[in-house]
Amino acid sequence: MIFVILFVSCKSDDSSFDADLLPGYWLGGGVKLDINAFRPFNHFLEIDSEKCVRAFSVGWRDTFKPIEIAKDSIHFPYRKYPLNSVAMVGDELAMGEFYPFYYKKVQPVMIPKDSIEMKAELIGGQWISGDEMLEFREDGLIVFNKRLKTKEKICWDILDNNGIKFLQRLGNFKECETPYFPLELIHYFSNDTLKIETWRNSSFQTLTYKRIAQSTEEYSVPEFQVCDPYLYENNRSDWYYFKYPSFDGGLYRLKQIFDERYTPIKFGKNNGLVKLKFVINCEGKVGRLQIEEMDIDFRERSLNPQIRNQIVDIFNGAGDWIPGERRNETVDAFKFLIFRIKDGEIDEIYP
Repeated sequence: MIFVILFVSCKSDDSSFDADLLPGYWLGGGVKLDINAFRPFNHFLEIDSEKCVRAFSVGWRDTFKPIEIAKDSIHFPYRKYPLNSVAMVGDELAMGEFYPFYYKKVQPVMIPKDSIEMKAELIGGQWISGDEMLEFREDGLIVFNKRLKTKEKICWDILDNNGIKFLQRLGNFKECETPYFPLELIHYFSNDTLKIETWRNSSFQTLTYKRIAQSTEEYSVPEFQVCDPYLYENNRSDWYYFKYPSFDGGLYRLKQIFDERYTPIKFGKNNGLVKLKFVINCEGKVGRLQIEEMDIDFRERSLNPQIRNQIVDIFNGAGDWIPGERRNETVDAFKFLIFRIKDGEIDEIYP
C-alpha cells in the first residue's frame, strides 16, 4: 500500500512550520476541492520522536521511514514538498500545493473497552447532538436530521488502533465497503455520553452526543440517495480513469423513446433549449434533477410549460441508466442532456 500525503499551500501571515511540533497524533480531516467544497479523508497518523510515520485507516495500517526535512523542503513518504507549501496554524497542519489536505494534532484517550463491548452498549436508545440524532442497530446506523425531518440508514463500525477508538460510518452501498465518511475519534464514552472529534462541515469539530429515550417523531426516507455524500461536480481529480454513465441502450434508444412519446406543441413561438442536469448514483438510479430553459443563444428564457413538463415526465419514465465507473468500480456522477426545440418539436438531443 502506497501512502501519499498531498499537502497544500494555504499559508496565512500568522502561519509557520515547526518540525519539532510534528511528533504526536494527527487526525485526518478534509481535502479542499474548491473555495467551499471539501471531501473528508479517514487517515490517522502517529509521528514519533524520530519522525517515523505510522498510518491507520479503515482496513489497513502501515509504517513509513522517517520524514526528511531539508533547508527548503520536506520529504514525506514518497513525495517531497517545498517548505513554503506546508503551513501550521495552531494545532492544524495543511500541506500541498493543490487540493490542500488538513490534519489536526489531537490528544487521544485510551478507551478501556474492546470494540465489541462498545458496539453492544451503543445499541439501544438514540443519541442526539444538535440537529443530528443517531440510532445504532446491529444491522446499521440510522442517521436522523431533525431540521429536515429525514433519515437514512448506513453501515457503521468501531475501529481500534492500539486502544484508540474510532467511530467509522460507511456507505450503505456495495456491501458497506466504502468509507466516504471521516474517522470520528472517540474521546469519551459512557452509558449516556459519546464525545467525538471529527471533520464536519469544512472544519474540525468536537461533538457530544447524549443518549435519549426513543423518539416518537416521524421522519421520511429521501427517495434518492447518492453513494458518495460528498459528491462534488467540479472535482477535477474525479475526471481521471473515468467512464461516464450512459443510458441503457445508448443515446439512440433514448432518442427513440422521446420520438415515440413526445407530442409536439404547435402553437406559439417555441424555439430554444431545455437542459436537464442530474446525478446517476453508483446503482444507476437518477435524482437531483435540475431544469434550465434557454433560447438558442443560451440566454435564460421560458418555453411553453407543456414542453418542459413532457420532457421531464418522459425522462423520468425512460428506463435504466448505467452508472459511471472509475478503476472498475461504479461511482456517482453528474450528467446532463440538452434538448433543442424547434417549432415545438424536439429537433435534437445532445449528451
